[in-house]
Amino acid sequence: MLRDRLAVLLDAPLLGTAAGHDAGILDNAGVPSAMLFVRNPDGTSHSPSEHAEEADCLAGIGALVAVLEELAG
Repeated sequence: MLRDRLAVLLDAPLLGTAAGHDAGILDNAGVPSAMLFVRNPDGTSHSPSEHAEEADCLAGIGALVAVLEELAG
């Protein structure tokens, strides 16, 4: 499963989500998919008050780069 592969690559935990994200819909249709989450201070999500620190955003970009490099071979 793609999410497991990325968790190992990034040494990151697998996080469940109750939200109906596109990744779950794609995965259920047989399209490998996964999500990268960026930490935010209070956990607020899908709200105008959602905020993430610059360092966490940069860490997310670094993770995405590592994933794309891995998938591109």
